[in-house]
Amino acid sequence: MENKLENPYFSIRLFGLNNYLGDLINTFENKIFPSTSLIIGKKGIGKFTLINHFLNYIFDKSYDREKCMINLNSDFSKKYLGGTFPNIIYLGENNAITPKIDDIRNIQNILMKSSFEKNPRFIILDNLDLLNINSLNALLKTLENPGQNNHFILIQSSEKPLLETILSRSLLTRIHINKMKSNNIIKNLIDEYKIENILDIEKIQTTPGNFLKFNSICIKNSINIEEDFIDNLKHLFLLFKKSKDKNFITFASFLSEKYFNELQLKNPKKILEINEFKIKTLKMINDFVEYNLNQQTVINKISNNLNNAA
Repeated sequence: MENKLENPYFSIRLFGLNNYLGDLINTFENKIFPSTSLIIGKKGIGKFTLINHFLNYIFDKSYDREKCMINLNSDFSKKYLGGTFPNIIYLGENNAITPKIDDIRNIQNILMKSSFEKNPRFIILDNLDLLNINSLNALLKTLENPGQNNHFILIQSSEKPLLETILSRSLLTRIHINKMKSNNIIKNLIDEYKIENILDIEKIQTTPGNFLKFNSICIKNSINIEEDFIDNLKHLFLLFKKSKDKNFITFASFLSEKYFNELQLKNPKKILEINEFKIKTLKMINDFVEYNLNQQTVINKISNNLNNAA
């Protein structure tokens, strides 16, 4: 169950983002849905799930709008999840692969053909912030001439600056939820899907999507976030080396943020100094992945960093 829950394609219920869904639906039904939409929000906040429900509302008559519930047994869902529904095209495959420049260029050839039954066609590009400048320029050329009945939905998880020309062509929606709302969504997920929860959401601050991933990592790998920080980092680094799954690195960065934030609360007179050590540690974790550095070397550097911060 956890594997499917971590995949937004299988998030059959939408919690906490109903107003955003309503706005998308109203724009579409009033025939003013833009050719390019840009959705920005924190990683795991539910952007992809929101768009998934929006597309189900449009194409699946069995979608339950009142309960915001997807019917995974419908004919549409079978085609959609099987990748054979012609009016929805994904670039990025929901976080799995960053689109290459050729993938973006090939979209132009697809858009030259009429959409199936002349229904609206949606092109979804996840992880926009991971594209390099060449890919962004190729995307811009495609957005300049999207063709009739084609709608691009771009999803970005950071405030990384974009090409101004892309911003100017997009209807921007920022997704934001506060800690209380985030915790309510997490509680709904736990109750709805009978999730074994070993993370105390009152003591941590994360998005619902990241909670599902982090909680699953802890369960599957016997990790207790209250135990020694360095030991947990070692464990996560080793898991990443074996699997190349960046969720382990995301979790390592989360634990680092948690560790230093708690250290700042204990040492309010050293907030700025501790923050500098936090930034250094996060950079070391990033460099570990980007430059394929030796695990023990990075751990030693982080340990020295902690000793200086304490």
